[in-house]
Amino acid sequence: MTSEMTAMTAMATVEADQDARSRDSLVALIEQLATDLPVYIEELAIITDSAAAEARIETVTRASAQRILAAEERAALAEETADMAVAALDAAQEKFAEETAAIREEAARQVADAAFVRAELERYRERVGLLEVRLDAVRDETDALRRERAGRSTVERERPRPAEQC
Repeated sequence: MTSEMTAMTAMATVEADQDARSRDSLVALIEQLATDLPVYIEELAIITDSAAAEARIETVTRASAQRILAAEERAALAEETADMAVAALDAAQEKFAEETAAIREEAARQVADAAFVRAELERYRERVGLLEVRLDAVRDETDALRRERAGRSTVERERPRPAEQC
């Protein structure tokens, strides 16, 4: 008997939960209808009253036309802005190309100057080399002359002078 009572109690609890959910759903539906009902009544009044319907259509049409006009103005403004941006971009690209060309020309001049300086430096190195060879030859000749002079002065010292012979 207790198991029957437990089962009946469980069923009653389940039914009570279902009833509570049904009531909650019904209350939510009534609240939604209460919110939407004035709009539906207004729409019905407009539909049944041709003058009100025409006025409503005219109002909606005018509002739509204003929105379209505003959108067209925004689109025209956006096109003008885009055109200005494209023109600014074109000007920037042209300026960049000019600056790049000037930098390339300057770099080419500097490379040419560097090549000229290298060539001059090489010529100077060759000339310095020739001068060093010449200097060495002059030193050798000077050394030879010094040795010869030193040899003469030794011979002259050993040889009596004519004044001393008498």
